[in-house]
Amino acid sequence: MTWLVSAMADDKKKDIRLEAAIAKHFCTQHCWRIADETMQIRAGQGYETSDSLKARGMKSWPVERVMRDVRINLIIEGTTEIMRLFIAREALDPHLQKTKPLMSAKTGALGILKATCAVLGYYVPWYIGLWLPAFPKYEKVHPALDGHMRYVGKMSKKLARFVIHQMMRHQKKLESKQTVLNRVVDIGTELFAIASTCSYAQHMRETETDKRNAVELADLFCCEARARVDTLFRNTHGNHDRKKLSVSRKLLSNQYEWLESDIVKQ
Repeated sequence: MTWLVSAMADDKKKDIRLEAAIAKHFCTQHCWRIADETMQIRAGQGYETSDSLKARGMKSWPVERVMRDVRINLIIEGTTEIMRLFIAREALDPHLQKTKPLMSAKTGALGILKATCAVLGYYVPWYIGLWLPAFPKYEKVHPALDGHMRYVGKMSKKLARFVIHQMMRHQKKLESKQTVLNRVVDIGTELFAIASTCSYAQHMRETETDKRNAVELADLFCCEARARVDTLFRNTHGNHDRKKLSVSRKLLSNQYEWLESDIVKQ
C-alpha cells in the first residue's frame, strides 16, 4: 500500500491526501501487530536487548527495540484516533460541500431551492447507479485475484450507499457519531488494502518470475480482509453503540468509581 501511494505521489496532479492517510493508518496498525506477535514468539528473549543476546552467543534479534520504534508510529504524525477522523473528513468533505447550503441557517428560501435542485440533480443519478450491478473487466488480473477486485467494486458501492444513508439520517450530527465514522473508515481502509495487494501481487507476477507465487499470499490476505469487511458491515446494523454511550457517560460522571477501589493508584 505504501509503495502504491508513493507511486501515486509521483503524479503531481493527483490529490493523495486520503490515500496517504489510509496508508499511514493501515500500515502502522499492522506493523505494530506484527511486532507484537514477534514478541510473543520470541517470548522472554524478546525483552532482551540485541547486545545482551549477542553477548550470550545467540542471534541478536532487536525485538524490544522494534517494539518501541513501531509503537510510537501509532502516535506521531497523527494518532490512530485522529487519523480515523481525518480520513472520514477527507472522504465526506465533497458530500458536505454539496449539501452545506441546505444545512446552513443563513441560507434563504431561494438559496435552499437552488441547493436542493443541485443536490437532487447530482445525487439521484449517482444513487441509482450505486444500486445497479457493475461488470468490470480485469483482463490483466490473475483469476485468483479477479474475484477480490470485483468484491472491492461491489462493497465500495455498498459503502457509498451506507454513507449517504447516514448523512440523511444524522445530518450535522454525523460528525459526532464516532463509532459510525470509524466503521466507515475501517471498511474503506480494508477495501483499499485489498485493491493495493492485488495490484502489487499482479505487478510482481508480471515483472519478477521468482515471485509469481505472490498471488497465493495475496489471495489469502484478501480472503481474511473480506471477512473483516463483512463483519464491519454487520456491525453497522447490529451493535451496542447506544449502550456503550450510556455507560461511558455514567463512567465520566463517576458512577463506577467503586471499580478503582482495588487497583494500585501509586
